[in-house]
Amino acid sequence: MEGRQVKSKKRVADHGEVFTNEREVKAMVDMVWKNLEQGTADRILTATFLEPSCGSGNFLIEILQRKMALLKKTKKNKSDYGFYLVLIAGSLYGVELLPDNTQECRERLLTEFKKSYPKKEADYEMLMRSISFIISQNIREISTNIHFVRVCTNCH
Repeated sequence: MEGRQVKSKKRVADHGEVFTNEREVKAMVDMVWKNLEQGTADRILTATFLEPSCGSGNFLIEILQRKMALLKKTKKNKSDYGFYLVLIAGSLYGVELLPDNTQECRERLLTEFKKSYPKKEADYEMLMRSISFIISQNIREISTNIHFVRVCTNCH
């Protein structure tokens, strides 16, 4: 999906689905990132982000990549590195209307995490299972089938 703004005309018509270009994603994250850079590395690495319409994860991937770059620059201790990967995973949230986008976002995020940690490490599998679980809980499909219950008995 990377690089395309539209998966299909039908999806645009049915759901208003249009993806943000990489250039705009970077520019928008730049604006937020400037405020974060005032804080410590720990504050930046653990800063919480919620993407209310995450699609396939373009904004979350950009934020994750920036957090990973900072982690690599500031945390040299191997045990700290895995710990911070879990903290970073727990700092990213997204909600999405369409199930295929939700799954794609989860997969893209997990792929980024896997690229950042050596597979040869003894704790690789356990760490990635933990991160995968966190992502599955933090990146959620939402339903527009909201049912309202009439509470007022005197309402007309």
